[in-house]
Amino acid sequence: LKSVVQNDALDDSLRARALFETGMVYERQNEFPSALKTFGSLTSKYPNSTFADNATLEAGRSAFRGNNFEQALVCADTIIVRPASEFRRQAYVLAAEASSGQGNDVEAAGYYRWFLLLYPNDPFEADIMMRLGDLYCQKTDQERNAIEVYDQLIQRYPRYFNVATAMYDISLCQEKLNDFDGAVTTCKKLLERYPATARQTISMNASPH
Repeated sequence: LKSVVQNDALDDSLRARALFETGMVYERQNEFPSALKTFGSLTSKYPNSTFADNATLEAGRSAFRGNNFEQALVCADTIIVRPASEFRRQAYVLAAEASSGQGNDVEAAGYYRWFLLLYPNDPFEADIMMRLGDLYCQKTDQERNAIEVYDQLIQRYPRYFNVATAMYDISLCQEKLNDFDGAVTTCKKLLERYPATARQTISMNASPH
């Protein structure tokens, strides 16, 4: 009997893996409805499979790439409420992207902030900080939050490839706040610290932000 149970478990694992790999093929071929259906079949038939959470995440990514932001957010939130899931970190990012896709930048910023709170020193922390700063920078009445996030990014990651853009965006936020002296000071610091990239950054962003 024990041998039969073990064989059944092995068979289920193989079936779950086959469904996952099939879903990934659909996703790579941009056949997102088929990918969603396949990943959904895996999670419904084999909810305890080691592939289940990964399938839920990939279903969310397929939904997002297919502009089904609502479904993408549902998939992301499904993982987020599972503290033990190894895919929770990626789920926060997906949730933020899906929320932004729905036009809900406030909710998107909330997901990014949770990511930064829960995963300090993550390899992608600088990228997430930049995304969060950009969300705030583009919203009216959020300029001070943007400046705060950009400042933290610059202090923690002075060698980050996009740090010159972050400094320039600080100056834009200062202009919006009518802090013109501060904006000039920031641009001077930008030219002093990153002369190789500062002029290119200013030139590329010279059009309205």
